[in-house]
Amino acid sequence: MLDPANSPDWIIGFLRDISPYAILKALEQEERTCQADFHVGERLVGSVYVREGKIVHAVTDGKEGDEALRLLLEHPEMDVVLYEIPSEDLPHTVQQSLETLLLEVLKNQDEHRKIVEKLPGEEVLGWLEKMAWGDTKGDEQGGKAMANTVEKILEELSGVTGFEGAAAISEEGLVLASRFVTDVDEEKFAAFAQEAVTMAQNVVEIMGWGSLDNMTLESEDKHKLVLYRTKFGFVALFGNKSLNLGMARLKVDEAAEELEEEL
Repeated sequence: MLDPANSPDWIIGFLRDISPYAILKALEQEERTCQADFHVGERLVGSVYVREGKIVHAVTDGKEGDEALRLLLEHPEMDVVLYEIPSEDLPHTVQQSLETLLLEVLKNQDEHRKIVEKLPGEEVLGWLEKMAWGDTKGDEQGGKAMANTVEKILEELSGVTGFEGAAAISEEGLVLASRFVTDVDEEKFAAFAQEAVTMAQNVVEIMGWGSLDNMTLESEDKHKLVLYRTKFGFVALFGNKSLNLGMARLKVDEAAEELEEEL
């Protein structure tokens, strides 16, 4: 890892202990052109190339494109060095969106946990290593289908009377997909929604009621927020005072069940 105190001019900056998804999402939103090198300690794990906010190329461990980017997204946190690069054409190997690949990772991680639970102790490490860096490709069709399901569900939710917004949010508070008709900072919304779910889950556990299934918040001016837990995180829907709470709860419940089936 380069020393930030002695970095050359073409180094944009350093970030430590950050999720690859978070920094790449930020680079997309800021429409940056740069190279992001991801490190674990002194080891360079992989590089991602972004042109005007579009991720065009990724390489890691002898792989490139969607597969390389998917492997990088499996890391919860890494150090990253950002470099300035020319805006000229770069190899275009990444075809799928960041959100689609993240959905594949979340699905595969759930499958991996199920496999590991069935293995005897000494075999677990070998399986984990194979799943993280082996030659097997992720289920691309499954990931695309899941992403399409999320988009379809959010579109259906937007038809509820009084609808103002909805989002599918991961356990880590990352917005996997969203649809808003009002001006909302989706990252703040995701953070607040995640905090509400966490607090509610704590209450449920303290009271000995098992696990949180859903919750509804209503403000003094009758704005409503409905949250449902799923295996990947939760679905959130909010609306104004004309939002039909019964229909909203029914739609979010159906959305959560459909996502459970996809995952």
